[in-house]
Amino acid sequence: AFFAALLVLLVVNTLVSNSISRPLATLSIAAQRLADGHLDERVPPVGASEVASLGDSFNQMADQLRRVISTLAGERAQAHAILSSMADAVLVTDTAGHILLLNRAAETLLGMRDPAILGKTLSEALLPYELESLLQQALTTQAPVRLDLSITRPSERFVEAHVAPVSVNEQPIGVVIVLYDMTNERRLAQIRRDFVANVSHELRTPVTSIRAIAETLLDGAVADPEVARDFLSTITGESERLTAL
Repeated sequence: AFFAALLVLLVVNTLVSNSISRPLATLSIAAQRLADGHLDERVPPVGASEVASLGDSFNQMADQLRRVISTLAGERAQAHAILSSMADAVLVTDTAGHILLLNRAAETLLGMRDPAILGKTLSEALLPYELESLLQQALTTQAPVRLDLSITRPSERFVEAHVAPVSVNEQPIGVVIVLYDMTNERRLAQIRRDFVANVSHELRTPVTSIRAIAETLLDGAVADPEVARDFLSTITGESERLTAL
């Protein structure tokens, strides 16, 4: 009777162990596949109630993880699309100044591509040393800073640099650098200054001549018809010149 009871106990123990160990082994394999990136992995909720409940929890966790990763991937794609479509150059660095991300406008402005610049510091990428100072200032003050500077490669460009710190839970994790290309604006401003200077010079000559003739006429030359007619003819010519200008 004793050995019969022992045999029954062993059989029952084996059955119970199998009903628990097999689902746990299946759950372990599924967890490893989920960790490897197989987000569609699920387990059948079988076995003892506790094990079946654990399987249900695993499936719920896998569903939630898939939703979170899908959401993050969508937000990442959206952010990348926005960044790529921006006309201004944008760079993202960590707190040490290593470049983590840049958009197409930055590649064009700096004459560099992702593989050649990612992971490098601002100085290693041969960017203006003022950017390094702005980065440290932004991290120290935790406030945006700006500065006008010039970039000499691949060609000379004048840019307006804006550097803003990025923090998570009040801990700085990096900065965002936006470079506005102001070269055309600078060139137009110079053209405008030259234009005003040239026009001022061209206007000054006929105006001075007309004023001198008018003063001469007031001083008595108007009494001489011949001189007055000659002066008035000159005033007419200078007025036509002003009209042409």
